[in-house]
Amino acid sequence: MCYESTFPELTRQLVKKGAQVLVNLSNDSWFGQGLGAQQHFLMGTVRAIETRRYLLRSGNDGITAVVDPRGQTLGTLPSVERGVLLARFSTLEEMTPFVKYGNWILSFALIALLGGLPLLLRRRAG
Repeated sequence: MCYESTFPELTRQLVKKGAQVLVNLSNDSWFGQGLGAQQHFLMGTVRAIETRRYLLRSGNDGITAVVDPRGQTLGTLPSVERGVLLARFSTLEEMTPFVKYGNWILSFALIALLGGLPLLLRRRAG
């Protein structure tokens, strides 16, 4: 996956179908010297956290890195530098609530928050 790593539902479905590690081969050269490659990398990091999977990322002109399931970068190569990145990782099978249920948890939380808002306002007024 390249820019597909920015779409949480796609990654969620892949993990739900059995993906045990996330691999992101990325062509970030079109971002140039801006912050686009960094933003793209950070979006992939969020996918690692959401799914509790290691992210192995190789960028041709962006960021090459290994990210653990908690979002910690374990190793990286600087942009525009050729090299080999050696890092340990493992495959995982845990299914997070996000992988199991998707975004409905956020919808439920929003409904609960909005449902409780009138009660909070009444307490403050009273």
